Amino acid sequence: MAEDHLKPSTYGVGYDTGKYGFKKTHQRIHTKVYSVWKDMIFRCYSEKARDCYRDCTVDPKWHDFQEFAKWFTERYQEGFELDKDILVNGNTVYSERTCCLVPKNLNLFKVHTKGKKYTGVVQNKHGSYTTYCNNGKGETINLGTRSDIDSAFKLYKDYKENLAKTLARDYKSIDGFDERVYKALIDFKLIDRQFLQIHQ
Repeated sequence: MAEDHLKPSTYGVGYDTGKYGFKKTHQRIHTKVYSVWKDMIFRCYSEKARDCYRDCTVDPKWHDFQEFAKWFTERYQEGFELDKDILVNGNTVYSERTCCLVPKNLNLFKVHTKGKKYTGVVQNKHGSYTTYCNNGKGETINLGTRSDIDSAFKLYKDYKENLAKTLARDYKSIDGFDERVYKALIDFKLIDRQFLQIHQ
């Protein structure tokens, strides 16, 4: 019996029409593009995926591995990673419109330090508030301590917005940079008193 290429075989939704000839494996090892695609499908549709991806979905077009592989291959540079958060704040859909490929440090940019009330702010046992933030290199740094939570959050907000502009300027020097990513970073604003869910 011939194989049904349209029958979902990856976490109940993913399939491979084979129409563009992209391969899943090379010498019995998963190709880079297939590993990224499979991980994306896993995040959104596997029962074992992390809770922070519970409401995330993949555009039906990308359920076909070939369609995703074509998009990915045309844009990929060594070391780049798939990102769904930079272009659309609060995005929950993986698609051509909402996703981009970026260096790892940009992919880490939208990872926010979790606080109980405000993003990036932790209350100390003596009642003061300390601010922590990802520095764009995957490291969490201490930005300082304030007596009130609003001032502590302002430290986080100012640092994050300035960091976005610095990263944007660095990113623009890369050959083939995505203008959408540059604009999103330049325009980035963190909403006051915003508690952001962490996506990694």
